[in-house]
Amino acid sequence: MLLLDCSKELESSLVRQGFDVDAGEAGFSTGIRRLPKQIYEYNIIIYNPTTVIARPDGRPGYIERFQIQNATPEFDLNMLGSHVRRGAIVLAFIKQLVADNQEAIRRAYSWIPGMPVPDPTSDTKIISNVTNDYLGILSPIVSDYFVKKPVEQKLPLHTSNVVDARENILYQNLNNDPLGLFIGLGYGEIILLPDCESNEEVINDFLKRVAPKILTTSTGTKTSLVDIFKSPEEAKIENKIVTRKEKVVKLESETEDLLEKANLAKAGKIKRLTGDATVKLVIKYYNLATEQPDTALFYLYKIVDALKKKYGSEKTALDILNVSKEWKYISTVANASYGDVRHAPMPEEPLKEWSDKEIEECFEDARKIIYSYFKTLF
Repeated sequence: MLLLDCSKELESSLVRQGFDVDAGEAGFSTGIRRLPKQIYEYNIIIYNPTTVIARPDGRPGYIERFQIQNATPEFDLNMLGSHVRRGAIVLAFIKQLVADNQEAIRRAYSWIPGMPVPDPTSDTKIISNVTNDYLGILSPIVSDYFVKKPVEQKLPLHTSNVVDARENILYQNLNNDPLGLFIGLGYGEIILLPDCESNEEVINDFLKRVAPKILTTSTGTKTSLVDIFKSPEEAKIENKIVTRKEKVVKLESETEDLLEKANLAKAGKIKRLTGDATVKLVIKYYNLATEQPDTALFYLYKIVDALKKKYGSEKTALDILNVSKEWKYISTVANASYGDVRHAPMPEEPLKEWSDKEIEECFEDARKIIYSYFKTLF
């Protein structure tokens, strides 16, 4: 695959995972176009730019296509269109690369075959449209939870400079404007996604869970009668292979559904917990306890105290949370350590020394109490 304007960290990570990776620059982010080899030697091209640089002649504005220095003129990026038609895949992230020049943003993506003309927008509520069987293979990389908000670029339909491009909406805003597109071009695909919270995670999931399913290779046509004829033993084995492949496809589909549900469940959990004031308070106290070991017991006790206030009394809290043993241990240790557990100890105040094992037991009990409270929110 070819990574264009992607980070060195992503390149190194993919190499460590065993992917056959080259890296280059399209030129708008660096001023230099550099391709490692012929574009038609790559099955997958990924474009993840971060900016558009200023004009190299010192005039106001941003670099134009003719101003890019071509360091590898023997490798022609313009051949990408015909290469995609033969079956290559392009994945690109459409971003607000500069704040004050929409034309510069358009130029940075204009070399992508089938690319619509991006327009500015600002959308915080978006809808993913990966619902049908064909686009369903993109579900590992298409979810509104992945997208960085607000989305600042939209992709109007039917503005592509390629007449035979087949457009499918991946994301849209509440005005039905496309924010992400799947474009079929001949035998290949162009996948245009909005900027995500972690484009590198999306790229990893794309390479592991999506690309193997949509990338096809030509094996040629058999013309020999001997090759075409199937012996009974061949037919029997091939039938078994087909049956097993069908089972594998079904299991993979079920697994992807479960992974998608797991992602949604995780996002829902985070939203619910972080929206609760008591959760924020007990997490703050727990973090302070870990950061200030000399007064850790004071902050661990504050967790107990916060939950007592939440429920109105210690008895009600214990009845609901069912953590009497843990609650009592933290209270006992804290009261034995400080003269007044309502206030953090002064530097000169004598503290009762506790062993590391006892302190760790308090932390473990605090986690049990916190998790017990978390469960009441679901």
